[in-house]
Amino acid sequence: MSRRKKPEPIYALQRFIEGIYAHFVNKGMPSKRAKIRMHEEVYDSLFSFIKNEEEVPDHILISTMKQASRHLNHRGYILSQKLKDKPDNIEELRKVLLQIKETKEIIDSFITDYKGDRFEQN
Repeated sequence: MSRRKKPEPIYALQRFIEGIYAHFVNKGMPSKRAKIRMHEEVYDSLFSFIKNEEEVPDHILISTMKQASRHLNHRGYILSQKLKDKPDNIEELRKVLLQIKETKEIIDSFITDYKGDRFEQN
């Protein structure tokens, strides 16, 4: 008989976030709106927690930007696939992809160049 792995706390957080979505759906909110609301609530809650961080605020800022960069990269990939599959609205889709690319480049540059942690006192 195999032993079950001990659950990691991050999986509990993921289940909790999914529970927020289920809560909104159970209250009668349309699924799409419930997903948007779930993300807004989670991001607002994280920001409330992060804004009071005094020990490593710059590390959290860089971590947040890395996540934004990953999200932009993934969204660009998905939209690129749509461009290959259905070339409808090709110009409009290219504009969106260019906007994502430009934003990602700015964020990646910020991640590389930001030196805010040098102002932290040890």
